[in-house]
Amino acid sequence: MEVTENEARDARIILVAFFGQSAENWSINDRVIELIGEMLTKNRKCAEVMGLVPRPGLVDKNYIKGNFATWPGGSSAAKNHTEYVSCS
Repeated sequence: MEVTENEARDARIILVAFFGQSAENWSINDRVIELIGEMLTKNRKCAEVMGLVPRPGLVDKNYIKGNFATWPGGSSAAKNHTEYVSCS
């Protein structure tokens, strides 16, 4: 199945976010779409783990209590879909 113009445009938006403006001119085909899916899956897994890393500063029981909701399994985990540059 051939990639439509809309699909290619959407793929380029993602690629530019990860690789910069040079990706704007890349050819988009079915294999590129598959690789974007793999890339986003790996990025999501990395982001989940990064969510467990304490933020800079003193980590004490109050910090831990205050951040339960933001950790995987916490009440806001399903709402917060943060991507980390370090995962890219």
